[in-house]
Amino acid sequence: MRVKTSCIFILAIILNFSCSKKNQIHVAQIDDHGILLTNFKVRYQDFLKNQIQDDNLMNRYLFLNNMIDETLFLKYARELSIHDDEEYLKKKEDIEDQLLLNEYFNKKVNLDFNPTDSEIRNLYKWQNMTIHVRHLFSRDKNKIHELYRRLKSGEEWEALAYECFQDSILKNNGGDLGWHKYGELDTRFETKAFALNPKEVSEPIKTKDGYSIIQLIESELHGFLIEDEYQLRKKKLIDLAKNVRQKQNLIDLTERTIKSMNVNFDEKVLDKLYQLLQSKQKSIEPFYSDRLVSFNNQNWNIFQSIEKLSDLSSRQLSRIDSPYYLKEALLGLIARESFLKDSKKSNLHKSKLFLDQLDKHLNQYLVSSVMKKLEITSPKDSLITQEKIRKRYFSFRNQLALKANILIDSVAIKTFIM
Repeated sequence: MRVKTSCIFILAIILNFSCSKKNQIHVAQIDDHGILLTNFKVRYQDFLKNQIQDDNLMNRYLFLNNMIDETLFLKYARELSIHDDEEYLKKKEDIEDQLLLNEYFNKKVNLDFNPTDSEIRNLYKWQNMTIHVRHLFSRDKNKIHELYRRLKSGEEWEALAYECFQDSILKNNGGDLGWHKYGELDTRFETKAFALNPKEVSEPIKTKDGYSIIQLIESELHGFLIEDEYQLRKKKLIDLAKNVRQKQNLIDLTERTIKSMNVNFDEKVLDKLYQLLQSKQKSIEPFYSDRLVSFNNQNWNIFQSIEKLSDLSSRQLSRIDSPYYLKEALLGLIARESFLKDSKKSNLHKSKLFLDQLDKHLNQYLVSSVMKKLEITSPKDSLITQEKIRKRYFSFRNQLALKANILIDSVAIKTFIM
């Protein structure tokens, strides 16, 4: 019995050592950089999945060549010292923050849950409906509750709409938004609107633009709700239900975070900043030190706030068309700072998944930087043809390859098992 147990133990060690050695096999060697079989297999499987391709020898070599090209371009990027460029360092910081937020949201927001059959069937029904809705609106929480109280007390909807809207059309049509399909409105708004019965009025709800009281005027169901069709679409409906829940979780987390941070704006300075941002002639510099907002024993002056706003995308900046939306943008940035701080406290930036993703994105950026410097990529409205770009790419790639010592393990490529 002892001999048998000993043999099993020795066999386990041998198998473990054999697997360990196999994991260290390099499918290619480019100078002093090796491409491990294990790394190749992981990325190759993702490639097949994303491109909907079958595993065959041609695809194996095609993808290996792409990885070799990437290695050559990354080596060239190091020779150019792109890693030291101010632009690269800023991009690296942005990528790190975004990946960290993704990790944080996966832990806090994108929680797995099983939607009920009722939730899924509601989504199926709503996707086959159009609704006619109207609403009363305010950006002030106290104001919308006052409107709701007055509505319940018997005041006319149309009179309240005339009072609460600045838009002349909504002011005069009772806040009528017309007919809409599911997916065309703000997530919170439509989740409440589609759940109402005709003529029913909702309580005040928070949306991305402020607060609304919604009335479903009428709805239309297009065709029949067929069980077989529901079953065919059920998987996509479950994914949609999860996506809706995640959006709701993110909104709730943001609101809870902001509420806990005791945020206080100086409304006069906020209005001043908005007017200064809208004016192309007035200088902002004299007002840089004016304190705009305080939270959790921190303060942002106008200069700091502008610095934070500069990180927003063009699309996000285009939405700032009033002091209200300027405040909303800053609140979002304040919450973002809190999320990043919490994620670093939890050491999410040290996880293997985070570090692997960071390495992947930075490599992609470095390769694209090299191609951009060499005009191998085609900018929008460029007269450079795809054929010229292709010739430039392979011409430069071949120059790099001639200077490098490249070895490929064809046996490993041909014989590895997925």
